[in-house]
Amino acid sequence: MKDRVSNTAALIYSRKISSAKLVISRYLAGITMVFILVFLLSFESLVPLIAFGAENGIFVDYFAYIKYILWWLLPEVMAV
Repeated sequence: MKDRVSNTAALIYSRKISSAKLVISRYLAGITMVFILVFLLSFESLVPLIAFGAENGIFVDYFAYIKYILWWLLPEVMAV
């Protein structure tokens, strides 16, 4: 009631956005937040792997984790 009396509804609902844009933006934000954690946790195991490969002369693909995450986990996370 106080909002109606003081006419703050225009301030509270300052921007109009379509339902589709709201749902899509929340969906993409959720996927982004999941993948930030997945990428950070993959670097935790990539760093020792790089050190091991350097000591033993083994070639290590630095972008292998990113490739697998994007092509294997991304569709699964999007579906879930």
